[in-house]
This record gives sequence, C-alpha cells and structure tokens, in this order.
Amino acid sequence: MKQLFFLCFALFLGSCAKSTLPVYPANWTKNWPEDSKPSNFDTLSKIAYEVQRDDNNIYLHLSTKELASQMRILRYGLTISLDPTAQKKDKQSFTFPIAVPDSATRGFSGRPEGRGEGREGNPNGEKPTASTTPEQMQQRMLNRVYKRFSERPKEMAIKGFEGIDKKTITLGKDPSDIQVDLELGSDNTLNYYAVIPIKKFFGQNSNEKFSVGIVSGFMVMDENSGPPMGGGIGGGGGQPQMSEEDRAKRREFMMKTMEQMTTPIEIWFNVDLKSGKK
Repeated sequence: MKQLFFLCFALFLGSCAKSTLPVYPANWTKNWPEDSKPSNFDTLSKIAYEVQRDDNNIYLHLSTKELASQMRILRYGLTISLDPTAQKKDKQSFTFPIAVPDSATRGFSGRPEGRGEGREGNPNGEKPTASTTPEQMQQRMLNRVYKRFSERPKEMAIKGFEGIDKKTITLGKDPSDIQVDLELGSDNTLNYYAVIPIKKFFGQNSNEKFSVGIVSGFMVMDENSGPPMGGGIGGGGGQPQMSEEDRAKRREFMMKTMEQMTTPIEIWFNVDLKSGKK
C-alpha cells in the first residue's frame, strides 16, 4: 500500500513539474495606466497584476490590499524578473524597493524586540485602544511602514540588462531607462508601477513572448519576536479593558499576518506581446 501511495505521489509531482505557466496578452495602451485595474489575480498573495504595452514600453501594474503582501513588498523588497526565453529563469531583473537593512532577521516591526507597527499606532502618535479593530490596526501599521519607506532614498538594483552584472541606482538622481513607483491609495490599496523599454529588454531579439516573475523578500522569525499583541490593551492609563473576544480577534489577525510574511510572494507567468497588439 505504501509503495502505491509513493508511486501516485511521484506521478503527481511529475505532472506538476511539467505544467506550463499561464500566458496573458499584453493589453495595448498609449498612456501610462494610472487608472487601470489589473485583470489577473493571484489568490495566494491576493495580488492583482497586469502587463500592458505600446510601441516603446512594457508597463507592469501590481495592486494589493492584503496587509501581509504590502508588508513583504515595503519592508522586505520586491524583485521583478524578466526572461526573454519564456522559461521562468532569472535572466534580467530589477529590485524595488530594496529590503530594509537587517529587516529579514528582525521582528515584525523591524526592531530587535519585535515591537513597533502593531503596538505604537500611527505616525500621528495615536495608540491602539480596546476598541481598535483589526482593520484600523492594518491601516495604522500600513501608514507607518509606508511613511518610513517614503522617507528612505528610492534605490533600485538592476541585474542583467545590457550586459550589466548588477548595480544599484538612486531613482531621481541616477539615470535609468527603467522607471518604478509605489503609491498608497486612500483606500489602503498599494499600487506598484514599472515601465521597461522594450528595446532595453529584448535588444536585437524578435521574441514576442517572455516570462515575468514577481518575487518578494520575507520575514525570518527569531527567538526575540515573541507572540504579537499578547497582553492586549488595558489595565492602565484610564483606557478601557479589552474583552477576551476582541483580544482573540486581534491576536488571530496578527498571527495570520505574521505567518503569511514568513513566506515570499512568488508569481510567475508568460506574456505574449503580439496577441494583445491592435
């Protein structure tokens, strides 16, 4: 019976290894897709994504309202890989944002003691109270991390383009044909835009199909992280005591978010430039 199980399992793995990547057409556009809503959706990371194009550029748009994915992008960095052979290989890539120094080996907040975003409130100094909902916690944490991101130099690491092994540039200061931007909307949606010149990517090749990889960094739990929001709020300073039900909801929210952040975002798909051209 065990032999039959392992045989079936091996056949299952073999079938998965041979599966092909989904192929999406690059929708045609003549303008920067500021108001576009990405049409493809990754259910695991809850990231929507889409590639558009015109005669000169490839446009990539990512969008997510999932806190764990937003944190992985803002704190641990995001790499966009492009493979002109459409074989899911990291031939050329750019990383933006670049991970916060030492963030991968620190606690949830980026501090050694593992405190900050969840406990300290928003950038205006407001602290969570017993009535603070998980949704309000998400907004405060996201605003705080996005503020820290906005205050850092906007650096991008480039690898493999035009024979360049690897280099890091500062956007707005150093020249770059590849343009990227991150915006946080009023509805707490994090939008990621990238513009890649077609000639810079393909060079003299006439390929119309290529692979795109969206891969983030992730959080590495350490012994000092500890359980988040363990004690709740209350018992001092005149603030109302949190109920056991509210404390359980908040703890569940934080634990789920942290668990998601310990694995990277990884989305791969193929793009067909020709099929979407007018």
